[in-house]
Amino acid sequence: MIDQQEKNQQQFDQQSPSSSPSPPSESIDDETIKGSVVIVNNDLDHVGEIINSSTGIITINTETPSSQSTNNSPLPSPNQFPITLPPPPSFSSPSPQPTPPPITINCPPPLFDQSPLINNDDYEINKEDPLTLQLTDLKIRGSRLPGDNGSSPTIVPEWFNRELFDLGRSVGRNHFSSVLFGHLSGLTMVVHIPSILATLLATGKSRTLGDIFERYLGTLSHVITWYEGDIWNQNDPAHKSLMTVRRMHSNVASRMNPPRPGNHNNHQSSDNQYTPPTNDRQIYLSQYDMALTQFGFIGMIILHPKQVGFPDNSQDLIGLIHFWRCVGYLLGLDDRFNILNESDLQGTRSLCARLLETEFKPAINRYPTNQASQMSAAIVQAIKAVIPLLSTSGFTKYLYKMNTLDSPVPLDGTAARVGYQGIKVIMRNCLPKPLLTPAINALLRKSIVRAQKKSDTIKSRLTNKDDLILEETCFTDV
Repeated sequence: MIDQQEKNQQQFDQQSPSSSPSPPSESIDDETIKGSVVIVNNDLDHVGEIINSSTGIITINTETPSSQSTNNSPLPSPNQFPITLPPPPSFSSPSPQPTPPPITINCPPPLFDQSPLINNDDYEINKEDPLTLQLTDLKIRGSRLPGDNGSSPTIVPEWFNRELFDLGRSVGRNHFSSVLFGHLSGLTMVVHIPSILATLLATGKSRTLGDIFERYLGTLSHVITWYEGDIWNQNDPAHKSLMTVRRMHSNVASRMNPPRPGNHNNHQSSDNQYTPPTNDRQIYLSQYDMALTQFGFIGMIILHPKQVGFPDNSQDLIGLIHFWRCVGYLLGLDDRFNILNESDLQGTRSLCARLLETEFKPAINRYPTNQASQMSAAIVQAIKAVIPLLSTSGFTKYLYKMNTLDSPVPLDGTAARVGYQGIKVIMRNCLPKPLLTPAINALLRKSIVRAQKKSDTIKSRLTNKDDLILEETCFTDV
């Protein structure tokens, strides 16, 4: 059961590791975290053996959890992961949802087991490495805390810097093409994280290419609004857009993480922010999920600025990092789990590199042809309606080579080869040129405006075009 101190942390201030009170014995305390393990050897097959399910089925029920299974059979086939959920709630109503019926999700298991205890004897941990400890904290505690910590969007954090924030906004506008390519690159990787993929599928808004086009065009529209407005001004469309996204996250989280018996009155905080009844289990839309999604938007720009066409200017990068740190804060990401720190560029880059190696690469390489890969490819196919010259296999090849991923991506056909070479030329030879960047930005913005005006027609065309409809088994819900 989450104690009162952690409730206060989720609702208001961000809690630092050094000031954290000792939770009750059934919670994950700081000593457990320090002695626990982050998966530094990428041994995901071994992790699959300790998951509290031999079938990979995660059952979120209103019954008291049963004892941990001792069956160590291998993970299921990646093609056997349909998702079965009740219809998603209406995002227009911020009122608390009634207690939903039991939900059964048949999806790839999370990287950590579903039991409160982790067998620490099976791993090794370097307690002297602060990055390892930070990542362990994110994976063990962060995966059990809601992605919205309940902080007030009207309270400006002490670390906020108006000058850096304005710089970050202007960088996002002036280098829009490279920044957008960095966003797209990271978001196609984020869907390989099992808990994030399950959340995307649970909403029922990723069934077809038409649905995916509508979803990611909407995401793109939100991000453009954030760059062009002031997310701290409550009367600005940018702030209202960000709060809309925050409410959507809260509604989906409340549906995917139903309360347990005896806790029906304890899962809603005083400011109507959803909190789970206990923190001894992993949850969906957790702080861990939010941190990895934050990586999706800016991780590729931090790690590979030249490959995404971003200028070789550390101050511009620092400003963009500060901007996205602010976005995370206003979405309810706790400072403790926020992966961005503009005052420590090298530390931020090192943490992003560790996340890439321990979270994203294993998830992508483990099942190179499962429904996560189909979802990733579908995102690129849908975005082709905005950027017609984009090649799905060419983009994927460039992304994999940029991140030294193992999965082979063949370039079948002239269009794929031209698309791959085109990305290389634009990112490395065109966008870095100050005289060419404005023209490329203008063309991209014009294409986005066109897609927004014709969104209904484009969605219908993508949905009805048989060869672009994704396999129904990948997007199944009630």
